Amino acid sequence: MARDDFDLFWTTHLHTADSSSQSSDAMVLYWHSVKEETANYPWTRREATLRQHALAAVARDIMTQVRVATRKATLAVTVLQNVSPCSECAAELIKALNLAKEKKVKLEVSVAFVALHKIRRPSCVQRGHPCAGDVFLNESNDNALALRSLSEEGVKVMTFNPTLWQFFHTFVGMGLPSAFPNSFLSGKYSGAACQPRMVEDSLMANELRAILTGVQITSSSISPDPDTYTVEWRPPTLSKKKVSEYRVIYKKVTLKNKDSEDRLWRIHQTVSSTPFKLSVPGEMTSRRLEELERDSFYDLTVEALLGGGVVCSARKIFKTDDKGIKRSRT
Repeated sequence: MARDDFDLFWTTHLHTADSSSQSSDAMVLYWHSVKEETANYPWTRREATLRQHALAAVARDIMTQVRVATRKATLAVTVLQNVSPCSECAAELIKALNLAKEKKVKLEVSVAFVALHKIRRPSCVQRGHPCAGDVFLNESNDNALALRSLSEEGVKVMTFNPTLWQFFHTFVGMGLPSAFPNSFLSGKYSGAACQPRMVEDSLMANELRAILTGVQITSSSISPDPDTYTVEWRPPTLSKKKVSEYRVIYKKVTLKNKDSEDRLWRIHQTVSSTPFKLSVPGEMTSRRLEELERDSFYDLTVEALLGGGVVCSARKIFKTDDKGIKRSRT
């Protein structure tokens, strides 16, 4: 691996708690696979240039290996990348996992990344940090849901930690100094071992944990009806506790870019003077919203409550159909 490649990896992933959540599209990705226990495949550099959806390309390569694998074979894949997979990359990887199940091939996948990719970080949302507004609402919801889907499919999803940094540094061929094991990246790379880097890695791990265990909106951004919308969500995972109730909040808004694809919608201003609020029992995971306006956009929030306090929330923009309202026959 060339030093320039590591420089690219380094410069595209560094994010502090005060920086934007919307990271670069660049993905420098490395992966390796071990087929059964007898054949070892070396680490392979998949991407060392600016490219989107690098993990999707790896997923397609995995599918090729699965197709030629013998029945009941074992294939273990480890992926290192600078930012987390997007929803499109996750969908491709899930296809590979489904193919492995169909062919009865044991496929074990782990994905480690340094920063969240185009996801509104929960800590920024909770403290009202400006970085939360740098990411599109729907794209953030889709990418967060993708990480949870990967986890539920058995993929080990994790963030970088000191052990991974040590391995990565050794992997790129610069050696591991024995005298200073906690300073394994010298010079301009020393940030990986210093306190700010460790604090940020710890914070990112907490962010990922909040995403994997939080509530996620799963319903479409487009309602097939002009005056109703059914919001659906995945419940949060709470340790030894259950959600007491959900609060569904929605308000009419206008967009800056209503002609863009739904994942890139951005709110211009709020039209409703007072948001609508509905209480939903904790055992339910959907709610029908009625008396909406046709061809309109709404800012939707689903909050999970425990003992009267909000433990997590999810947010999305949806649009009602532009056709005339259907009237029931009398």
